[in-house]
Amino acid sequence: MPDETILIVDDSKENRDFIIENVLEPHGYHYLTARDGVEGLQLALKHRPDLILLDLQMPRMDGDQVMRQLKSYEVSIPVILMTAHGSEQILTEFLRLGVRDYVKKPYYAEEMLEAMERALHESRLEREKDELTKRLRQTNRELQRKVYTLNVLYTLGQMITDRADQDVMLKEIVAAVMGVIKCSSASVYVIDDSRTVCRATIGSRGIPLITNTTTPNAFANRVIQTKQPLILTEDKIPANQRARYSWVCAAPLLAGDRVIGALVAYQQSNNAIAMPQDAVTWLTMLATYTAIAIDTSLNVPYIPPQLPIAANAKPRKVFISYSRQDWDSYVKPLHGALQNSGLEVWVDQFVVRGGANWLLEINKALTECACMVLCISPDAVKSRWVTQEYQYFFFNQKPIIPVLCREVSMAEMPIGIIGLHYIHHNDTDLLIENIKERLVL
Repeated sequence: MPDETILIVDDSKENRDFIIENVLEPHGYHYLTARDGVEGLQLALKHRPDLILLDLQMPRMDGDQVMRQLKSYEVSIPVILMTAHGSEQILTEFLRLGVRDYVKKPYYAEEMLEAMERALHESRLEREKDELTKRLRQTNRELQRKVYTLNVLYTLGQMITDRADQDVMLKEIVAAVMGVIKCSSASVYVIDDSRTVCRATIGSRGIPLITNTTTPNAFANRVIQTKQPLILTEDKIPANQRARYSWVCAAPLLAGDRVIGALVAYQQSNNAIAMPQDAVTWLTMLATYTAIAIDTSLNVPYIPPQLPIAANAKPRKVFISYSRQDWDSYVKPLHGALQNSGLEVWVDQFVVRGGANWLLEINKALTECACMVLCISPDAVKSRWVTQEYQYFFFNQKPIIPVLCREVSMAEMPIGIIGLHYIHHNDTDLLIENIKERLVL
């Protein structure tokens, strides 16, 4: 049986009753009725029926006016026109307003049913197409997220293999949780001499921070005690926490049979993003990597990368990291705006790439500059030079300000900057303000 609603707009009760009794009810259609054009327009805007059977001549507002009003509201509902003066000329005139067909009064029930089926068939095909497009887009988003998540896990695995510093790893992990779980914040808790210590979290500016605070956390303590993941939706969150969080997901950090901490993801109550269905699966996987990183770092010494420090260097310069393909359109105007504001800016545009002093110049600038402007674009995220420059600042805990020049998919984004606040390349005033805050000018 059809699950479609038909709106009849006709000032004749006899015609309305004929359609209901001989066409709609025998074939299982839902229906609404209106006695004139004004009432019909109100019902159409409120209920958005699947089809409108519209009389041409009516009091207060005729069929032509109803069609024009629907068009002005950008409402696209198929219409069958009912008229005693039907002709090809009338149909041609009303086609551009959304009329799919017309029936000439008086008509047989079979005529109306056939016209309805033709009009609804087109609508059904359009709905199926829209639904298919929606499903394809959703599938594409899910695939992109899975690819991104696998890239995150690969990068974390590489960092563990390369024996990266524990603090660097923990900041990468909380940033990765935000990117994978789509949460507002995340924290890593570690058991230290019977105390639960928050080792890393996402700060108020969305930047990963090392904290080392002993503030109690009920969610972390619960998964540490139970050794089981935790999922709390808004109705399950303790009453004193509901004003802060709409959902919480947590997983224990397990090193063999030992619990060494917890990884907790939060969604702020003012954020409408729902918890992903696979949140606990991915969080548990990230918790496994976190536990390995912590357990490994306790036994393996870390030697951070070093660059020669220039004598008497005053770290007040701004280092712009970018792809040279973006110079003319994005970086050059940005460079000029920063210089005009009085900032000292370094770019490699005027150094011969591959020249004798090229790497020395870059190394010197990386050491002397106190803040990085990271120009994000598809070319930049693929550049190994940009990656190395960004990693140097990240490993040495220097501030990085991402500037979005061209859109980049989440799967390509470096995981270390996922949690950072992005600035659009046109918003130079905000960028300058952020840089000066970092440089404490």
